[in-house]
Amino acid sequence: MRHAVVDANCNVVNVVELANGAEWTPPAGCMIRASESAIIGGRFDGVAFFPPPEAAQPPRRRLVPRSLIIDRLAEAGKLAMARAALDAADLHTRERWNTRSAIFADDAAALALLQAIGADPDMILAPG
Repeated sequence: MRHAVVDANCNVVNVVELANGAEWTPPAGCMIRASESAIIGGRFDGVAFFPPPEAAQPPRRRLVPRSLIIDRLAEAGKLAMARAALDAADLHTRERWNTRSAIFADDAAALALLQAIGADPDMILAPG
C-alpha cells in the first residue's frame, strides 16, 4: 500500500510503498498516512492531500508571433538565410511554418533552424 511521509509543516516529503501489515518508522518529526494520491512536494491538510502548485497547472508554453520572428530575423540580417533554410527543410517543417501564426519559443525545429543559420534563438524568440 502507498503511504505519504508528511513533515511537521504538512508537506509531503516522500512517498513509500509498504506491504499490508508492514512496520516502518518515519523520520523524526514526520508522520505517515496512507494515500494513493499524495505527490512529493504536495500538502496534507489533516484530511486530504493536495498536489504541489507546479503539478496542479502545467507550465504554459510561450508563443512568438511569426511577424515578430520575421522582423527580428530581418533586423539581424538573417532573413534570407532563414528563408533558404526553411525552403530546404522537409515538407512537414515548411507547412508548420506556413500554416501557423505563431511559433512556440521552445519549438525544437525552430531552435535548430535558428542555430543552423547562426541566429541567436534567445533574441529571435524573446518575448514581444
